[in-house]
Amino acid sequence: MPTIQPSEARQLLAAGAVAVDVREEWEYQAGHLPGAIHLPLGSLERSAARMLPDREQNLVVYCASGIRSARAVRWLKANGWHHVWDMGSLTTWPYGIEHA
Repeated sequence: MPTIQPSEARQLLAAGAVAVDVREEWEYQAGHLPGAIHLPLGSLERSAARMLPDREQNLVVYCASGIRSARAVRWLKANGWHHVWDMGSLTTWPYGIEHA
């Protein structure tokens, strides 16, 4: 599954998409996209419906290397979320991050 470029992700986010960070807590605390929802891959199955209730909302998913985000995107799409985009690695994001 191809990833989208940070510029494409930025456009989606500006248009109202939600950023979803699937990294671990310590990674999220070290820096994440502004306004990102923290939903670690390990809790995706039990928490996605509660944390991402609108299955029609555009979601931009990312992690540290792109492996976890690809897994999360596949799972979300297989379980009813329709507009899910994989940005891959946060390290490709050149627009600034925020810290918790």
